[in-house]
Amino acid sequence: MQGKPHDDGNLAENSDYILPNIHIVSNEGHAIECRDYVVELNIYEDIYKNAVTGTLVMLDPVNLISKIPLQGTERVMFQLGTPGTKGSGELTVDATETTGHPFHIYKLSDRQQQKDGVESYILHFCSREMFRNIRTRESKAYNGNLDISALTIFANKSALDGRKMFKYEPTRNQDKIVMPNVRPFDAINMLAARALSKNGKSAGYLFYETTKAFYFRSFENMLATQSVFARDEEIELTFSPKNVGTGSGKRAASLGHNQFDVDKYEFIQHYDTAANQALGTYASNVIMHNIYDKSYNKTSFNFHDYYSFEYHTDKVNDTGTQFNYPVTRTPVDVDELSVSDYPDSFISLQPTTRYLHGENTGIFGTDPDSEGLTEARRISRKNQTEFSSLLRIEMPGHSYLEAGDVIKFNLPSQEPKLQKILSSGKLHDEYHSGRYVIINIRHQVVKQGYSMVLECVKDSVATRYSDEDKFVGTVKKQVKGVDLYEDEKDRTATTKTIKPAFLS
Repeated sequence: MQGKPHDDGNLAENSDYILPNIHIVSNEGHAIECRDYVVELNIYEDIYKNAVTGTLVMLDPVNLISKIPLQGTERVMFQLGTPGTKGSGELTVDATETTGHPFHIYKLSDRQQQKDGVESYILHFCSREMFRNIRTRESKAYNGNLDISALTIFANKSALDGRKMFKYEPTRNQDKIVMPNVRPFDAINMLAARALSKNGKSAGYLFYETTKAFYFRSFENMLATQSVFARDEEIELTFSPKNVGTGSGKRAASLGHNQFDVDKYEFIQHYDTAANQALGTYASNVIMHNIYDKSYNKTSFNFHDYYSFEYHTDKVNDTGTQFNYPVTRTPVDVDELSVSDYPDSFISLQPTTRYLHGENTGIFGTDPDSEGLTEARRISRKNQTEFSSLLRIEMPGHSYLEAGDVIKFNLPSQEPKLQKILSSGKLHDEYHSGRYVIINIRHQVVKQGYSMVLECVKDSVATRYSDEDKFVGTVKKQVKGVDLYEDEKDRTATTKTIKPAFLS
């Protein structure tokens, strides 16, 4: 593996990276430099995963397995950066002992001999907090704002004992919650499912780790600072042919441009209306039943009615798009109803108890009369991040990016350029270009360079779809029932029976 440090910020190649060394430290404190034996380094972060994990693909000619020896109690230390970012924990992947947080090795797999004296294998590593989560439990009652309860669980010295930065969004709700001997991550996830943003309007938080910090926040907070003001994009990416440049000045300019070009993209999914309909994204009925007094309350949810209450990926000026729905309000069948007018497509039955802890609150620690709608919106928002437009991008490595960041992607239109300019004045796809949220990142370092694979989601469209008032489809026809016995009797009476030749 060949790192190419450029402390002056200049790039020699657009896949250059800074990786001075990789140390494996034994449980006895002995450190061994192993960068020359690493074929591939991978680091994975995801807004749906509580911890960062990774792998080292090794080609070992010195028998490190016995020399250290490797047994799953070692740490791995390194610092990965893009040229020009060295020295800042916010801009690099810092897994050093002094300024960062080393990863912990937990598994060795795929060990095989390549030739005499040379073995290959994969070392799997994770953050320290993932190991602490496996080893400890939470058995305690927490009372107060849910963000403070989450921070307290994270910092609990006798359990998770988190040492990494914990960035949390303040919550407007508070409650008393008893953690029944569960793992710390599960305890924080319980709080995340109930958390309501102090400023935002959506329900439910995500708890996840990136290479920079742990986050306890709403999806809206990823899109807007303080969940109010549209967040700037971290990077603007374009898919276009690579510049090669001629001469030193143009070469350098080309490299800087290529650093923000996408090598490859694909839409894993543009939409899944069936899944969104069946899982309650567009419409649902939520039945809250009180397990103490046997009463119940039914709430119907309409996606389009509440869409404008929350922030979404695309923005108009400094505010979120209010009506750029990913699916229109146009009727979808002859009954003249839109996708959000079928609340029976998903029914959720949720238990709740008033005065469980002596207060007249429901499962969110708020007014129980509104908790059905809150739960419906939580389900819808969660699904919007999972079943909307999902884009995968392969690009040069940028060590400062992390899951949860907003990016802008200029998707080229498939129409001929001249025709596109004449019709709309734009060269990009007017619906699927624009802002996306990174939901997961794979940092990949090999001998040839540093690259990233991003998966990004968009829960709106850049340009609003038109809405029609009427269903444009076939004329409604009357149902015609056919008695098969009568139909077959009539056919038998009018059809001549022909015997096969071998039966004659």
